[in-house]
Amino acid sequence: MANRNNNINAIKGATAQALIDDKSMLEDRYEQFPGHVIDLAAATGAPIDPHLRQLNRIQSLCAGMGAVMRIVSGNPVMAACFDPQDDGTAIPLSEVAIDRLTNMVATMCEGISEEIAASADTLRSLVSA
Repeated sequence: MANRNNNINAIKGATAQALIDDKSMLEDRYEQFPGHVIDLAAATGAPIDPHLRQLNRIQSLCAGMGAVMRIVSGNPVMAACFDPQDDGTAIPLSEVAIDRLTNMVATMCEGISEEIAASADTLRSLVSA
């Protein structure tokens, strides 16, 4: 009973705190194009067409990476359903194939990140000049 009263008293003394204040550091936004750079680009008339072409390319790459990762994530199901006696079942990918596909997607993500960072540096240099 004493423990129950301690809990009730603790709850009574607690103050309401907004959930937004309890953000983890992983929820922070780390933008390559911060708001002030975007505003300066709009104000100075910096060319936007290279960035739009880059976004089209990134969209295509992301769509492909999504397809590859769906194949990778479905492989355990294929492995569980595989019956070597049944010619109608598909052979699952090997661990080497899974490793190569996963590494390919990781390399593509790193390349996209580097490309965006270089593009941000170029835009910063254009708007600060």
